[in-house]
Amino acid sequence: MKKFFIAALLALSSTAFSQKEGSFISLGIKTGFNSTKFRLSDLGSYTTDEWKTESKTGFIYGGYARIRFSHPFYLQPEVYFSEKRFVMANSSLTAKTFDIPILLNMRVLTLGPVRIHGLAGPVMSVVRKDRIPDDMKDYVDFKNRTWTFQAGAGIDILRFDIDARYEWGFNEATKGIGGKTDVLTITAGYRLFGH
Repeated sequence: MKKFFIAALLALSSTAFSQKEGSFISLGIKTGFNSTKFRLSDLGSYTTDEWKTESKTGFIYGGYARIRFSHPFYLQPEVYFSEKRFVMANSSLTAKTFDIPILLNMRVLTLGPVRIHGLAGPVMSVVRKDRIPDDMKDYVDFKNRTWTFQAGAGIDILRFDIDARYEWGFNEATKGIGGKTDVLTITAGYRLFGH
């Protein structure tokens, strides 16, 4: 009986400690918008005036998980659908992608139900569908897969969170007129379960 009470006390202490740090795993959903800038990198014989680019707003939605690594560090894999839109040479282009970030989330500050975190990591984007005007198809073609890097910060309040991130393109996102996508993303999320 004594051993049972000691084991129960240890289990309760362990549970309390894990709740203080956060659950081992939590899952949530997210939605928001992005602003995509197409950074030209390979113009061939053309000039930046001929291929001027402008940012446009798109949307994202998907889900995320947080897996406790070693407090205050968490692994945060995500999967979301993203619409990336921009204007090039007065033509509107769109790439609809599945984005898979693998982020390191670090809790910076905890004040009761409010938690502030920073996050960073690589992102793989897979193009699901694109829309390129007919007059641009001889010059631009989206690659099937690209790699980028995200960094940003966020705040959790109870089960809700808001994140702001910037994403830098590692490799060219298009064939023909080459360029990399830089994306500003702002999302709101809701944690379905976990602490």
